[in-house]
Amino acid sequence: MKILVSDPVFVDDLVRFLHGRQCSAEQIGARAIDARPPESSQDAAYLRKELKAYLRAWREMHPGVRVDLLESTAAASKA
Repeated sequence: MKILVSDPVFVDDLVRFLHGRQCSAEQIGARAIDARPPESSQDAAYLRKELKAYLRAWREMHPGVRVDLLESTAAASKA
C-alpha cells in the first residue's frame, strides 16, 4: 500500500516506526512509502485496517503531519 507524507522530513521516521511494528516499508519517492503490515492469514481489508491503525498512532506523535494511505494498484483493479 502506498503512503504519502505531507512533509518529506518525516518519511524516514515513519519507515522506522513501521519497521518497529514488523511492517515492510520502504521509501519510493520524496514523500512516498510502500508499506505492508506483517504477513498473516487475514484478508486484505483487515490488513488495511491494521496499517491505518499504525498510521493513526504515528500521527498522534507527529501533530500537523498528514499521511494518506492510498489504494494500491492491485486493490483498485480488483474493486
